[in-house]
Amino acid sequence: QTYHNFEVLVVEDGSTIPCEDVCNRYTDVLDIQYHTKSNSGPGQTRNYGAERAHGEYLLVLDSDCVLPAGLYDVAADETWLEEQEAKGWRAVCTTDRRICFAACAPGKCRYRFQPLQKRREVMDQERISLSGSLGWEYIGKVGSLYHLWRCADAASPELDTDPVVQAEGYRYLKRRMMRTVLTELAFLLGLLVLCLGSLADGDTVLRNILRDSVPLEMLSLIAAMACAIPWEVMEVRTMGRLLRRLKTGIPLERPRPYKGKRWAQRGIMAVFIVYLGLRTVKETLIKSKLEIIASNIPNL
Repeated sequence: QTYHNFEVLVVEDGSTIPCEDVCNRYTDVLDIQYHTKSNSGPGQTRNYGAERAHGEYLLVLDSDCVLPAGLYDVAADETWLEEQEAKGWRAVCTTDRRICFAACAPGKCRYRFQPLQKRREVMDQERISLSGSLGWEYIGKVGSLYHLWRCADAASPELDTDPVVQAEGYRYLKRRMMRTVLTELAFLLGLLVLCLGSLADGDTVLRNILRDSVPLEMLSLIAAMACAIPWEVMEVRTMGRLLRRLKTGIPLERPRPYKGKRWAQRGIMAVFIVYLGLRTVKETLIKSKLEIIASNIPNL
């Protein structure tokens, strides 16, 4: 963590194992607040913390949640989950697109993602029981994209034994991914064309925005857009390679490298964070100027 201008709020939602002593260990290095309250569920607890926060932006993190590297690179995400368990962190449940972990004895296991066939697909108990008899434990649904399974028995058969049949299961996911990617690309390209076209036509509004921007603000926005577009294209190519491989009868390659993709994702996020930080600086400067102007206006 290289950025230090942030605060940490820890809210105990009726926990029987308080972590106040743990928080107190970090008071010298972090701007940390510890709060405890009666149990009321995650929604009210997050609002409780937000009401006591002082910053402009709020990032909510549950104590046991981690976001995967990339949602469409299935083999890479499976490899990442298996490495986490080898380090002593086992996936136990899912919340939307996040995967929740619990400490465990380091061990070897397999994780598998199965794509949903429709947006609101619900896993039936009969399928969970049948897969459980084969050694596969159902973890949960990751967003509206996948079902996640775990198996600790090396002798258990794979969930999907026929790659061609497995490829059929990815049709819905591919259609949904293409709609999402095309929408995002159209928005990014439209925004870029609008900015360049306005500048070429001498649009005074946009020129005023550029004039009032702090150094690097617009450059960071353009850089973020330029990074996001290749990322979306890469996601499409990843899904295309996966389907071509399965349709020819070749199983997914496991383990699959994922660290390079994670660093690329972090880089894009860092550029967006820089842009948001520069916007905050600009708004602070504008506010200061307005306060100075207001203080110099004589009372009528």
